[in-house]
Amino acid sequence: MSSHPHLEVELTLSDAPDWFSFNQWDLVIYIGNLKDSSMRCIKLASNQRFLCAAPAYLERYSMPTTPSELQQHVCIALRENNEDVTLWNFQQNKKNISIRIQPQYSSNEGATVKEWALSGLGIAMRSEWDVAAYFRNGELIQILPSYQLPNADIVILTSENSTKRSAKIEKFTQLLQEAFLHTPWNTDE
Repeated sequence: MSSHPHLEVELTLSDAPDWFSFNQWDLVIYIGNLKDSSMRCIKLASNQRFLCAAPAYLERYSMPTTPSELQQHVCIALRENNEDVTLWNFQQNKKNISIRIQPQYSSNEGATVKEWALSGLGIAMRSEWDVAAYFRNGELIQILPSYQLPNADIVILTSENSTKRSAKIEKFTQLLQEAFLHTPWNTDE
């Protein structure tokens, strides 16, 4: 806005977007699996997901060494985007492993899930951008680091292809791409 004061900005935040009204927005910034392939997707940044817990939790319950051991742990689920949050999918050595957890805690708000994990209440699945600093300072520890979870990349969604997008959308997309390029957790550089 400081560079283009004539623009109007409306920000709507939702963990369950109304895809039927998608065309009312110029663009949507989305994190996670995209189920509607009719939208044009522009990747802003890779976003790896990790399982994590506080040291206090691991002192009480021990470190799980396989995904199946998660069924004996206190798990925290983030309920968003109408995803099946009780099915955690892993990959190791190109082998897919799915585990059904029974979360003792769940919320539709990511900050709450992270705070519960930081408080030592259980194991949570969080995005790299949200927990990288906590891994560095030791407040959270990565669980099952030899197993990969599906990425939840950060993307721009639009209904127009690049030849039909307006100049303002193209410029805003470029600004976002530049901003995400310089994030400390982005590995797309």
